[in-house]
Amino acid sequence: MICGKTVNDIADNPNFTELLEKAKAQNVKVFVCGISLSKFNVNPDTLPSNLEVTPNGILYGFQLTKQGFISLTI
Repeated sequence: MICGKTVNDIADNPNFTELLEKAKAQNVKVFVCGISLSKFNVNPDTLPSNLEVTPNGILYGFQLTKQGFISLTI
């Protein structure tokens, strides 16, 4: 889950795109927070296509944790 001002650094970033491809190959899903995109005026259309947007990243993260998923913070 990518939240906060970090959303500014993911559009048109070849290093990030490469990491996303490696994550996808390992069946890892990466999400970005829709609220953060709005707050920092990032157009979702500029993001890599294999990145999923969720309306509220923090809430979604809590919901996944409640379901038993493990969260890693990098």
